[in-house]
Amino acid sequence: TLALGVGVNTAFFSIVNGVIFRSLNVPNVDRLVNIAATDSGNVDLNRGLDELRLGRLIERQPQLVRDFFTVHNFQAAYDTGGAASLVMGEAVSGKYFQSLGLKPLAGRLLDPSDDFAGANGPVVLSARAWTRDFGRDPAAVGRVIGVSGLRLTVVGIAPDGFTGMTAPNIFSADLWAPQNSVKPLVETPGNVRGGLHFRAFARLSDGATISRADAELRRLGGGIDPADAANGLAVVPASKGLLPVQLATLQAVFG
Repeated sequence: TLALGVGVNTAFFSIVNGVIFRSLNVPNVDRLVNIAATDSGNVDLNRGLDELRLGRLIERQPQLVRDFFTVHNFQAAYDTGGAASLVMGEAVSGKYFQSLGLKPLAGRLLDPSDDFAGANGPVVLSARAWTRDFGRDPAAVGRVIGVSGLRLTVVGIAPDGFTGMTAPNIFSADLWAPQNSVKPLVETPGNVRGGLHFRAFARLSDGATISRADAELRRLGGGIDPADAANGLAVVPASKGLLPVQLATLQAVFG
């Protein structure tokens, strides 16, 4: 029956979320939250946020969430000097690694100063890619690689076991670059009005709970988009924001 099918699929996505979240290898993972869009008060995981709405939220100075960072996943042709291969990557804001509490295996990770990087900007490789493509050679730091026609300079290596914030045990990102450096890979015509679209995350402030932070952002999110009064904001567990749009759409349908 339909009810049974919906129940089974709801259970399936609950399991998927749990497995994905457990694979997120970062400190204090239980304090991570997803800043979600709402439509007439209902959380809509398919929409993500954009630069305009996130900027307005930060201007309103929320007290119960901090260390905001953003993620937009993409697929790219990756060329280290031999045959190109397809890999998953993430276009991220400069606070991504700092907010996650991660340290580099080699070189450095991206930081807020990289938000101003343009073309030919920095890139961080996964430990897996460093091992596979460079034999863990420290000289990989400083190399210029090709990413779908863009030339990016390797500045560091992410820690062992970290594979990103996009269903990490399914898609496994191999590189991270500033959003401005890979705009051609993540920009679409639908991004124009509010700027780049992405998934947004933060950490709960000391002593804050998800329910209290959610209430705060629902209040601060009022009028966040003057062009559409139905748009608002909410706080949900970070596990809800780890699915890319294609899977989030299915999750919204089935629970």
